[in-house]
Amino acid sequence: ISETTDFQLVGVGLTGNPACDAIFANPITLTVNIADAPILVVNGLLEICAGDAIDLSAFVEETGNPPGAIPITFHSGSPATGGNQIDPVVSPGATTTYYAFADAGGGCTAEIPVTVTVMPAGTPVLGSASLCSNDPPLDLGTLLDPAFPDGTWSGPGVSGDTFDPSGLSGQINLAFTSSEPCIEVANTTVGVSSGPEVINLTTDCAPDNLTYTVSFELIGGDPATYTIDGQPLGGTIFTSGPIEGGTPYSFEIDDDSGCGPQTVSGVLDCFCLSYAGTMDVASGPIVLCSSGNFDVAPFFNNDEFVGPDDALQFVLHSDPGNQLGVVYAVSNSGMFNTSVIPGNQAYASVIVGDDLGGGIDLDDPCLSVAAGIEIWVDELAFMPGPSQTGCEGDCFAWPVSFSGLPPFLVNVIVENGTTVDFGTLVSYTNDTIFHICAADYGLSTGTLTLTPLEMFDAECILIFNVPYTPVDFTWEKPPASDLLMTL
Repeated sequence: ISETTDFQLVGVGLTGNPACDAIFANPITLTVNIADAPILVVNGLLEICAGDAIDLSAFVEETGNPPGAIPITFHSGSPATGGNQIDPVVSPGATTTYYAFADAGGGCTAEIPVTVTVMPAGTPVLGSASLCSNDPPLDLGTLLDPAFPDGTWSGPGVSGDTFDPSGLSGQINLAFTSSEPCIEVANTTVGVSSGPEVINLTTDCAPDNLTYTVSFELIGGDPATYTIDGQPLGGTIFTSGPIEGGTPYSFEIDDDSGCGPQTVSGVLDCFCLSYAGTMDVASGPIVLCSSGNFDVAPFFNNDEFVGPDDALQFVLHSDPGNQLGVVYAVSNSGMFNTSVIPGNQAYASVIVGDDLGGGIDLDDPCLSVAAGIEIWVDELAFMPGPSQTGCEGDCFAWPVSFSGLPPFLVNVIVENGTTVDFGTLVSYTNDTIFHICAADYGLSTGTLTLTPLEMFDAECILIFNVPYTPVDFTWEKPPASDLLMTL
């Protein structure tokens, strides 16, 4: 029977002779109730991190009866009894199997195992690094634990997956949060050092004006290991011996930070009264992101002395230090235009010399030139390789070159024939190879089109107002062929 049914039970007296059998009066009615057997189902995968709790009742369902009609209990062992019943919220220390139990009455019960998998916590072991403050950005991928390649970095100087040490010093704490479950946040340090910096540079003539001395103070870096021309300084202030007037000076400054050396150079003729002063060379290079006017006057320390009949001007020139080399342009205010710079590098200095009535005599034997600050014109350019065609499912090696200061990032439109999306190309070098595989874009055959939109490097941005010609990657099925066999 499959439903509740009444049965009539009638008593019969048997004599061995059917003709003489007797049927008793007052039959008995027996009602048999049919209960729906409970059906227990585990929904989902029960996984937790070590130390977490989970509610078993949220994952077990009884489907043989109306919702909530049959109560479900949970137990630590099988068979389920009142003695091993537990609270449904559990926090096992290791992978554990529990048991869900349902009783529909009439001896109709169901029991099902419920296994909770406990995933052990892990902590990535990160590498560390030591950089100089003037080093290029660090690829943080070089510090990753190979077992945990995906995640997010955070901390001072972090941008995406790179760390820029400029403007930082000391031990910089960085954190890595893995994208995998149950993995603890890992920490590491990047040591940022800087070499010595020169301040308070002065030149003093002897009373007879035949010789002069150079003095300056060092700050930053590792003061205990300061050296001048390879010799320990033993302090922070340096004063040279007498230098013959008109003879250039040059001192190599270093320490044990590994971020040097740097050179301080100049010349002084004590019979020449004028002095061009100094540029803030340590703030260089001045990076210019686009064509147009720029001002170098803010980088002049205004420590000049201009004698009678002399004048002061700013000059753009080709050679570093106190040597002009080729003069590109001269300005009374310090304002220049990038169009006067051939290539992408120049130096800006202040010069003081004989006033020619609006100009300076560059052949003046007493011409004073401040050591120049470097100018860098960051000319961004994106030079992609050509379109490519191959067979179904191939991967293409696509060469791309960049002009500018790495790292580079190019945002592109990605079209695969059915969808349009946005993507990003990232390179840490000026020349790289990108691997374009059909499967990565949901294709086996067809055409993938990349259209560049904008480009970034370490300093600047370039918007492609006239978009680059799209680059196509086409995957084709091999041609069908018929094989005719003749015996």
